[in-house]
Amino acid sequence: MSKNFPSRFNKVSGLAYYEYGDPTSNQVVVFHHGWPSAGSQGALFDQAAKECGVRLLSPSRPGIAGSRMEAGRGFAEWPARLSLFLDDLGVAEKVFILGVSGGGPYSLAACAGLPERVERAGVICGAGEIGGSMADMVWPYRVMARLDRYAPWALSPLLKGFRAVMKMPGGGSGPGTKGTGLPERDRLALADPELHKIVSGSFSESMAGEVAGVVADGRLYVKEWNFDPASIRVPVQFWHGRMDKNIPPRMPEALAGKIAHARLEWFDDDGHYSLPMLRARTLFIQLVTAGEEVPAGVTASTDRLDSDLQATED
Repeated sequence: MSKNFPSRFNKVSGLAYYEYGDPTSNQVVVFHHGWPSAGSQGALFDQAAKECGVRLLSPSRPGIAGSRMEAGRGFAEWPARLSLFLDDLGVAEKVFILGVSGGGPYSLAACAGLPERVERAGVICGAGEIGGSMADMVWPYRVMARLDRYAPWALSPLLKGFRAVMKMPGGGSGPGTKGTGLPERDRLALADPELHKIVSGSFSESMAGEVAGVVADGRLYVKEWNFDPASIRVPVQFWHGRMDKNIPPRMPEALAGKIAHARLEWFDDDGHYSLPMLRARTLFIQLVTAGEEVPAGVTASTDRLDSDLQATED
């Protein structure tokens, strides 16, 4: 649970969720958290949402952090659940979709399944279709994929082991942060106390209690997707760091090539964590404005870049 933003529960959809930004706004962004993570990860974008006068809804996926489990689901089942969620909260206008890392496929599924409800989407360092080899992915993900294939019973104990490691001093913020040769900007991002608290807190929240929901969620990434990204007709903006060690650049390239109205923007020096943690404000504003006039009162970018973090460390 985020300290200043209590988790809520929507009975109709069965989703636990957090609400950030301006709760009175009719302009809504639905945030899709990473894996393993929970809705509290949406706090990364709270300040940007407030400045833009946008309501930010951040649900935890089925079986995670208090959301009701849904057996046998895939990515394609998400739009129906999301539609129930939005209906019950009285969201009538088209929404913006935002996803980070493991939230990427869910964001795209929402675009494919709810084209009439989505204005446009943004995907930050989003997971893509594996497409065979995982040789270019970090070792924790490769290990989990092999276990899912040959010893699925071992996935829960493995994730519980990660949870124990993360509780240790310097334990990191998730499986992908351990022993993976993180680039400099990722290390700087994770060294920031405030940002690290959000990311590690959402990881811990997802891993609290039983981890069956996290395991079920994780299995979807190494299977064939049960929806076709090529069917998406709403605009999708991809942002990806060329230094990303978790999600290989080939993945967003392949997805952007399939989607009719997709754009892919590269950040040469950013990795997997620095992009959503250090550039949250800039990317959020790009999503809700799409190059149009920036809302009144929103100043030039003040993202937390290297110089700010280095000063904090000094």
